[in-house]
Amino acid sequence: MEIFKELPLGIQEMIYEKVIFEQKMETIQEIQKLLKKDVKEELERYQGVFWCYDQERWCMDTLFFTLRYERRMEQGFPSFII
Repeated sequence: MEIFKELPLGIQEMIYEKVIFEQKMETIQEIQKLLKKDVKEELERYQGVFWCYDQERWCMDTLFFTLRYERRMEQGFPSFII
């Protein structure tokens, strides 16, 4: 730590900014892992409904539309679907 204090102020600022940036990136990566896990769980939950067998891929638009709709219903917002 003493070596850090002996460095010029400009270099100290650069090192500090780099450390803060790395900490923020680690936090973002942790959040992304959690979100990825949640999305994967939802895909497994809705596999029978949202898998396009003829195209061999997920119908992502329909899945995320349904998730948004469910979230709005849980929060008590009015729905535009009748």
